[in-house]
Amino acid sequence: MKTISKIVSATAIAAIIFVSCKKDDPTPAPLTTQQQVQGIWTFEKSIDHSFNSGISVRDTTIGVPGEYLDFRADNKVYSYIDTDYDTASYSILNNNKVILNYNFGYQDTLDIQALTSNRFQLYGKETFGADYYEFTLFLKK
Repeated sequence: MKTISKIVSATAIAAIIFVSCKKDDPTPAPLTTQQQVQGIWTFEKSIDHSFNSGISVRDTTIGVPGEYLDFRADNKVYSYIDTDYDTASYSILNNNKVILNYNFGYQDTLDIQALTSNRFQLYGKETFGADYYEFTLFLKK
C-alpha cells in the first residue's frame, strides 16, 4: 500500500510541476498591410489593357529573372523592371490600396487585389474621357 501511495504522490507532484512549467504561447498579432507588403517581390507578369478611340489592345509581359519590387520600411519602393531601376515613395491607404509617388510628380493609386505571404497582386486604371489604360501586376516571393 505504501508503494502505491508513493507512486500516486510522485505522479501528482510530477503533474503539478509539468503543468506549472507550461507557458502560454501568446498568439502573435496579425501583420498589418504595411508589414505584409514590405520585402522583395519578384515581378512575375503584368497584364495590360488599353482602350483608345474604340480600339482595344491587350498585352501580357512576363517577368525575367532578376526583376523585382522592393518595398522597404522607410516607405520607399525600389524596382528593377525591363532593365530600368526606379525609386518611389509609397503609402498604404485603407488597407486595400498602394499609393506610389514618383520623383517627377506623378502618382499612381493601385488596388490590392491579393496579398498573402507569397503573392501580391495590384490593379491600376487611368481614364482619359472614354479611353482608358488598365493593368494588373503579379508579384511573388
